[in-house]
Amino acid sequence: MPQSRRIARLAALAALAAGLAASAAAAWAQVSLPPPPQVPTQYCAEYTDGTYACGIPTWEECERTISGVGGQCQIDTQGPPRESVLQKLLLRDRTRAVPDIDPPPPPPDE
Repeated sequence: MPQSRRIARLAALAALAAGLAASAAAAWAQVSLPPPPQVPTQYCAEYTDGTYACGIPTWEECERTISGVGGQCQIDTQGPPRESVLQKLLLRDRTRAVPDIDPPPPPPDE
């Protein structure tokens, strides 16, 4: 097989491979993935004295929190506060089943 024929065949194969890759990329781009779950964003107000107030539900509320006293708002990266061990124990005790107790009998007739 002459050299020029091999080069032509390789060029055709390369063009075919490039076309397949381009069509696969276009098809992949059209695949719609479900949106990520919405996690409620909370904000922290960092005051000029270095203290923080976190768990603020909206940016506007954070802006109102720092107005007049100075500071800046930022996204709360800590998330909601975790329950303490004491809170977990209290919640567990509240959810325990209470044994059924029969109501007292009616008073005797006189």
